[in-house]
Amino acid sequence: GILLLIQKQKQLSLIMGGEVSIQQRKIKVKRRGELTVQIQEKVESVKFDEDLAADQIDIVFCLDTTNSMFSYITRAKNVVLSLMDYFKGISKQPLFGFVAYRDYGDEYVTKIKDLCEAYEVIEFIDSLQALGGFDEPEAVLEGLLDSITKISWRELPSQQDGDTIIKGKRVLVHIGDAPPHGKQFHKPEIYDQYEVCPSGITLEQLAEEMNKRDIYYNYCKLTESTEIMADLFKGVFKHFEQIDLIVNEKEDESGEYEYILEEEYEKAHDKYEIVDDFTKGLTSKILSLIHI
Repeated sequence: GILLLIQKQKQLSLIMGGEVSIQQRKIKVKRRGELTVQIQEKVESVKFDEDLAADQIDIVFCLDTTNSMFSYITRAKNVVLSLMDYFKGISKQPLFGFVAYRDYGDEYVTKIKDLCEAYEVIEFIDSLQALGGFDEPEAVLEGLLDSITKISWRELPSQQDGDTIIKGKRVLVHIGDAPPHGKQFHKPEIYDQYEVCPSGITLEQLAEEMNKRDIYYNYCKLTESTEIMADLFKGVFKHFEQIDLIVNEKEDESGEYEYILEEEYEKAHDKYEIVDDFTKGLTSKILSLIHI
């Protein structure tokens, strides 16, 4: 999995695999390949117009928190902070929820923060750690079903209140780099200790629960391993959006170690420092979604 995020040559690089140790205020990274990530679907920045926005906005994040996803925990927090800036000083304040998922055998399968104010969901995100994940597939369906059924989505307001049109929007943002358990969701060469979802959740059940609540599902695709899953979701979800990422892999079989100053490592991991194209693009995408 992706174990370290460092700042190098003015871009964020992801160092794959390996062993990490701190020696004389330097971090020793076993190099096994380098990835650079960029937004494939360019999302233009959105000028927020209060008059066009939904009056009632629920935004829920569903995030894979296994060990390959540590940098995206920070990114999710930065998206919430960015949204807070957009909404500052206007009357339409969204509520946020969060569902973290890992896998069977980990400390938890799902962990839920119900709808709340932005500062509360930020505190919840700060409590999360990226750990676990035995095989490549994760408890994706469990995380999504809990996001749909265990979040206290507010009732959508009636469309008309006298002469005023009342608008509401439910947005679910899913960020993950692995497919769900079950052979229908991924290529056969991906090792999966389960033939089907261990908890018995089906695609049809997930779609029924999602669609009857009129939830706008937005998937942030990080790897090609989730392509089959995304195609299946697109075919059954009433509202489906996807942000694609390009992952350019550069193999390095030299086996050499790279030394990174510890203070650079700490700066890259500062919870308030990582604001990249992913964060900006997802923030803009959510703002575009909540316009009606």
